Parts: sequence; C-alpha cells; structure tokens
Amino acid sequence: TKENFRVLNKLRKFSLSFSKTDYCRTSGQTILIGTDSLLFDESSDNILDTVTLAQSRISSEIAHFIYTDSSEWNRFANTVPHFFKNGPAFAVSLIHLLEDWRVENLYGKKRKNIETFFQINRNLVSKYILKNWKLTDFTNADDDKYALEILKGFYVILNTGNIPVSTDGKVNFLLSQNYPLLMDSLTAENTNETIYSVKKILENFKDFENQVWEKNKNNL
Repeated sequence: TKENFRVLNKLRKFSLSFSKTDYCRTSGQTILIGTDSLLFDESSDNILDTVTLAQSRISSEIAHFIYTDSSEWNRFANTVPHFFKNGPAFAVSLIHLLEDWRVENLYGKKRKNIETFFQINRNLVSKYILKNWKLTDFTNADDDKYALEILKGFYVILNTGNIPVSTDGKVNFLLSQNYPLLMDSLTAENTNETIYSVKKILENFKDFENQVWEKNKNNL
C-alpha cells in the first residue's frame, strides 16, 4: 500500500546514534539514545531490564517516525509560551510524554511483541519513579523541580490510571486537576490532538500559578 511505502522510505533514511545525554529522542532523521539515561542505570540488578528498556526506547522512536507529524511538533516546540522559567523545556517534555504514549499504543497494536516491551518499560519506569516518590524534598523547590515531579506523576497516571500521592500539596493539586485531561489525551488520534491536550494542561498550570494557588494553598 502507499502507507507501507511511505513508512519504508522514512525508515530507510533514519540512523541510530548514541550520545552522552540523559534522554532519548528522534530528530525526524536520527534516533538518539542517551547513554546517561535510565537505560544504562548501573544500579539495575537485572540486565534483562536494561535490554527491554533499550528495545522499547528504540521501538518508541521508530513509532515517532511512523506516526508523529514532525512539522506540527516543531511548530509547537518553537512557539510555546513561557509558563515556567524553563517553560519551553517543560512543554516539550510534556508533549514528548503524551505523544510517546499515543504512538506507542498505535505501534503496539500492530506488533504485539513490541507492545509487551512497551508495557514492561512503562512498569519499570513507574516502579523507578514510585520508589523515591515520597522522598523528594520540596524545601525551597523552584518551578523546574515542581515541573519534573509533576511529569513523573503524569507518567504514573498514564500507566496505572491512579494518582500517586505526593508529600507536597501543590503537586497533589496539579495532578488531580489535570487527571481528566491526561485520560482524554489517551484517545488522541494524531499529533495535533496531542498538542491540544498539552495546551489545555499548560493553561491549567498558568491559571494555577496566577490565581488558584493563593486561593487554595490553605486547603492543600
């Protein structure tokens, strides 16, 4: 079919690269695997976990090649407003998370063995997050630290459907407030719909920072 030829032509052009970073991503032509990422966590006591994570991560980036509209993605990433001091980075991390979930679900439906890798990976990462979830020190925490913890909470919500309870009221409030939007994002059919979900979540954050926190902080 034309779709199969389109995918094959895209895959013929991609390359795989390793770099000393803590993240994995695709540029639309190159899949970059970070050697400082969770894939290579030396504290892991099970090499099969590392192999599964690597298989899942590479498969996820291939899924982006197939299903992500890179032009819409780049347009969003280049125009997102600053909701935090590190606003664009947070927004791009958020769209990475939600779009990862969308493309992995689509790719996994067609390849059940890959779907298994994705789920094992999600469970391992969720376990890793929850292991230290209630140990985070929020004393003098800045926006970036809150953003990171909230992204971790979002990950657990997407994987389990449950809201992890933090030791910090602000985190709990934002996880609960955005839970419906996260669940809705699971039905996104294309990159534009993922972007819509991200924008709605960012609007909640902006509203929270400008208005809701002062009104609700005594009840958190």
